[in-house]
Amino acid sequence: PGQKLSVVGIIESTSGGFKFPDGTIQTTATANHGLQTFTSNGTFTVSAGVTTVWVTAVGGGGSGSTGSNTTDPSDRGHGGGAGGMAYRTPISVTPGTNISVIVGTGGAEANVCTGNSGYMFNGNSGTSSSFGSYVTVGGGGAGTISSPGASGGGILSTAGSANNICNLVSVSSEGVVSCVTAGKGGDAFYYKGGYGYSSPGSYTSGGGPASSFGYGGGGSGGTIYNRNSWCYGSGAGANGVVIVEY
Repeated sequence: PGQKLSVVGIIESTSGGFKFPDGTIQTTATANHGLQTFTSNGTFTVSAGVTTVWVTAVGGGGSGSTGSNTTDPSDRGHGGGAGGMAYRTPISVTPGTNISVIVGTGGAEANVCTGNSGYMFNGNSGTSSSFGSYVTVGGGGAGTISSPGASGGGILSTAGSANNICNLVSVSSEGVVSCVTAGKGGDAFYYKGGYGYSSPGSYTSGGGPASSFGYGGGGSGGTIYNRNSWCYGSGAGANGVVIVEY
């Protein structure tokens, strides 16, 4: 044999466990380890041997508001806030337990409209994400006609921003505003919020949704571009996520 103890068969410790060179003693089998990502509601079942999990959760982002019926650059929509975030929160669990997981949804975009009605719509808030009763993070706030949406709380989650005006703003004789964007949606950790579009003379671009950038970001505000009060919907907030490490 290559070692002083080499056994053909099962080695059993009836008490005390096994001691290793670093002085630690193992008395139970090594637990299963892994990672599970929830992008929709579900149930997490604690594996045999697992007594601690680490949970990262992000709530749904809020959507932005639409603009007013003027060509004033300050009247663009405001961005929605990002969903709240909890990062790798340690939780003691019992093997075999089933834990409910709720994934927050992003706020729907505000009204898409033309003509002389439907402008100045508030956005919609995102909803909370949760891991049983252990972790709950709020959804991002809605952008309104008067202010950006608030953050859902937690760490590294930001509020939406107000309309973003470039250094040089021009308004043509037809009332087309150049170099103006709507407010940006809030950021959720490394998940970004939606960006307001700026495409003078275009009637096809509304606010930027946050879903292109991952989970939990806020949607941007909506935009308007001419004196006839055409307006566009705001960006929708992104859905949240729950990530469980064990």
